[in-house]
Amino acid sequence: MLHTLYLNNNKIKNAGAKAIAEALKYNKSLVHLEMNSSRIGEEGVISIALALAINTTLVTLKLRDNHITESSAFVLIFYFDTLSLSLFVLTPFIQILLKQFVNCFGATKYL
Repeated sequence: MLHTLYLNNNKIKNAGAKAIAEALKYNKSLVHLEMNSSRIGEEGVISIALALAINTTLVTLKLRDNHITESSAFVLIFYFDTLSLSLFVLTPFIQILLKQFVNCFGATKYL
């Protein structure tokens, strides 16, 4: 079974992220997923976030150096907080947003 998938620097963009998001809805074994520097934009990030509402196995998601917007970041943060996923690697910009989220909503497990 596949537990870890590294897709770093693969230029998968939104279309690839949407395909991965669809697979995440049905996957029962993947625990760690890395898609750093893969040119994923807002649509792809939101698709992945929505898949996390269904996926019960993913623990680590790495999305450094992608085109994550403020709105897609908040969708990701919401699902990670709601589902209590344990590790989320963020860009410095998103780390700032996360700190704002923690301050506003008291999501202290991120500190």
